[in-house]
Amino acid sequence: MYSQLHAAITQRLDAEFGFKHSGEWMRQGRCPGCGKKELYIHADHPWVLRCGRLSKCGYEGHVRDLYSDLFSSWSDRFPQAPESPNAAADAYMQHDRGFDLARISGWYSQEYYHHRELDIGTATVRFPLPGIGYWERLIDRPHRFGKKKAHFNYGCKYQGTWWQAPTQRWDDVQELFIVEGIFKLDCPGSCRQSCSMI
Repeated sequence: MYSQLHAAITQRLDAEFGFKHSGEWMRQGRCPGCGKKELYIHADHPWVLRCGRLSKCGYEGHVRDLYSDLFSSWSDRFPQAPESPNAAADAYMQHDRGFDLARISGWYSQEYYHHRELDIGTATVRFPLPGIGYWERLIDRPHRFGKKKAHFNYGCKYQGTWWQAPTQRWDDVQELFIVEGIFKLDCPGSCRQSCSMI
């Protein structure tokens, strides 16, 4: 998480929940689920809020959902440049999706999608689908497109297909996890092998 985003998230969390900082953790925030001062979140990687009263409350909130405005316009904060053609896509993949960029280098590119009827556009994170086209995630204020969060190229026939990371190897695979989308994949080098349904 880059420092400006981290600072903005921490400031909002403190203001909204009244946390006490304790080493690697922010603790004793007021839980929106039960009202008790049992809410906690990791200070360095503040992604998920959890209530410590697991059996009595079990509240869990994702920072990305609570403060969606901080995660909504990546190309404004990370403009594309000749030396960084994937700037917004990289920022989205790292800071919004939590991927280690070194492990997913070359999987995607930053592209642009324009919706003709709405006459609006957005930067995208585009994944090639060898032999059939591409799939891309809309990353700049995607709420403007209604329920549309992603896009396949026109005429793409993806039914019954799957995607694997370009670096994925199938030698000696004992167990394979088939997941619902590209962002649900385990990165290469993890103990689990996985591919994504399209």
